[in-house]
Amino acid sequence: LEQIFRYIGVQSQDAIDVVYRKGAPSGVVWVTPNPWIVSSDMNTYDNLTWPLKDEMDDIPVANLGNVRVRYGNYEGYNFALIAVPQTGSTIPTKLLVYNLDTIKPAVWTLPATQEITALHYWVNPSTNLPQILWSVDDEKMYTFNVAQSQDLSSSDVAASFTATAQTTWQDFGSPHIRKSL
Repeated sequence: LEQIFRYIGVQSQDAIDVVYRKGAPSGVVWVTPNPWIVSSDMNTYDNLTWPLKDEMDDIPVANLGNVRVRYGNYEGYNFALIAVPQTGSTIPTKLLVYNLDTIKPAVWTLPATQEITALHYWVNPSTNLPQILWSVDDEKMYTFNVAQSQDLSSSDVAASFTATAQTTWQDFGSPHIRKSL
C-alpha cells in the first residue's frame, strides 16, 4: 500500500468540497489543520495557500473547525469559496475566492453582521441561475446579486446600489468579467 498524500488531512467535514469543470467533477478542494488550502484531482495535489498565506495565518487555531469550503460557478467561472474567521472572530466573515481555472485568488470581506454559519451553492430551479447562499446566526439567508453592488454604510450595514456603467473591454486576462464604473 502506497501513501500518496502526506500531512494533508481534512480539518472538518465542512472544510472539503467536490469541484467541477465544464459540469463534470474534477477533484476536491479542502483546508487542512495546518492550515493549508489544498486542491487535488485525486492523483496529485497542489497547495493553493501561498497567495493567501496571511489570511490563513490569521485564523485563530481554536476556530479552524469553523472554516467552510464550497464550490460555486457563475458565467463559466469555477470558484472554490473558503469562508474563514478573522482574528478576533470565531465565525467566518471573510471569503477567500479561488478561480479554479486561473488559480487566481480574491478576498471578499463581509460586514461583521453577516457571519457565515453555513455556505451553500445551488441552481435556483425557478430562474435556472446559480446562487451562492450563506446563512447567519439570526437565521437569515443572504446571496450575491450581480445586479447590485454593495458598500458599507457608517453603521456597518450593507447598502446596495445599482452599477450603471459596464464595459467588456480591457479584460486583463478575464474576458467574462464586467467592469462597473
